[in-house]
Amino acid sequence: MCRRHRRARPFRHLHIHLYYQRGRYADHVRLHARGRLDFWQITTWNNHYSSNYKIGINISPIQIEDATFIGKVKEFINETNVNPSWVVFEITESSALNFQENIVKILSVLSDFRIKVAIDDFGTGYSSFIYLKRYSIDYLKIDKIPIDNIEKDEDKQIVKAIISMTKILKIMTIAEGVETKEQLKILKNLGCDIIQGYYLGRPVSS
Repeated sequence: MCRRHRRARPFRHLHIHLYYQRGRYADHVRLHARGRLDFWQITTWNNHYSSNYKIGINISPIQIEDATFIGKVKEFINETNVNPSWVVFEITESSALNFQENIVKILSVLSDFRIKVAIDDFGTGYSSFIYLKRYSIDYLKIDKIPIDNIEKDEDKQIVKAIISMTKILKIMTIAEGVETKEQLKILKNLGCDIIQGYYLGRPVSS
């Protein structure tokens, strides 16, 4: 990960969204069908370009609770020879708040694999920093709404508080949806680790 905020930045191209669907079967099939492809894609990309990009894969609690989840992750790692640190499982804030103890243990196993975990859309729910300490979280993605209004003092202070707390917890922050020079400047001054958005360049196809 980098703090240089340049155009070539982690998470730029390869966001594979495994959208939450009702029913365990839908999530089970989607994870197994796409997981191997996702791992293979980032391995091919980084090996071809001698780069160190990361792929963000959205997962739901239903997928994590699946009895075959950890086994499949290990299988994908072995089959694709992926560097596990290139993989980031993204979980929405609202999902994280409903985690059971068994999911917390699974997140710890992912950390042992060197796979990263990110909380997505942070700031959209009635969240607490307490669960960030409890879970094995590596990244926190700040929701676009406070970023859109960051030039207003109230929203700026909210983002500042989030970044300050994550630094204490040794969690890296990602700001999404940056569209103006002023937003970029403020986020840099606040110490945001990774900044994304159309102002820095539109995503390109992988």
